[in-house]
Amino acid sequence: METIFEFVMVWLMDLGIYLALYFIMASLAFFLFWKYYAEIYLPRRIQSKPKANELQIRNEIKRSLVTLLMFACLDVSIYLMEKAGYTLMYSDINEYGLVYFFLSIILMFLVHDTYFYWTHRIMHHKSIFKYIHKVHHESIDTTPYTSFSFHPIESFVEYSISFVLVFMIPGHILSLIIFQILSTLFNVVGHMGYELYPTNWYRIPLLKYKTPSTHHNLHHSKFNGNYGLYFTWWDRWMGTEISETRERFEDITKRPLQLKPVVNVQL
Repeated sequence: METIFEFVMVWLMDLGIYLALYFIMASLAFFLFWKYYAEIYLPRRIQSKPKANELQIRNEIKRSLVTLLMFACLDVSIYLMEKAGYTLMYSDINEYGLVYFFLSIILMFLVHDTYFYWTHRIMHHKSIFKYIHKVHHESIDTTPYTSFSFHPIESFVEYSISFVLVFMIPGHILSLIIFQILSTLFNVVGHMGYELYPTNWYRIPLLKYKTPSTHHNLHHSKFNGNYGLYFTWWDRWMGTEISETRERFEDITKRPLQLKPVVNVQL
């Protein structure tokens, strides 16, 4: 009984963290840019003919809830493996030092980006897309709530990077938490529907390889190309970057904001 109670508590704690991250980040982004400052930021709207509506958002939230429930369940399996000593997770930061602690977070993003690019491309194969990934692409005009709106099978695929990380990279629990928080943030921003990055982003060394919101939004509107998650280099190396990405990004970010009185725009 104590073991079952322990697993239930781990599941509830992880579910609470996932729900908090998703709803706080997505809702804050939604109410700031889609509601409260909607008129001001309208020029930074990425798609010229917005299609998102209340029904889409409700469906996105429902699917995301299923995704997060699955994530929490799968976290319990990692907890079991960690207790059995099968993972590379460690609890004492001094075991590897602070330098490695921060390096491990960078390594997690590099590995996840590679994992995401190739699994994403596979899910776009014509024999798979209509059964799994099509659900996510029903949100052609993405919103912050699109972030975890997946088919259950895709949810499992997306989560499986956690299995890769805990067996491949020695990681402190705090480094994994930081990775999860930043990953969720980048995911929400990538599905924002608005471009928030500065105009000169592509001219900044190193930072220019970080995908702006336009990069992933074009993937949703055109379906093929721009498969990368955090960085652009896999798309560049494999020739899958949508050619108009930079031009579209610069066109959007050059538009002046509408500095008018704040209004509450309804969907």
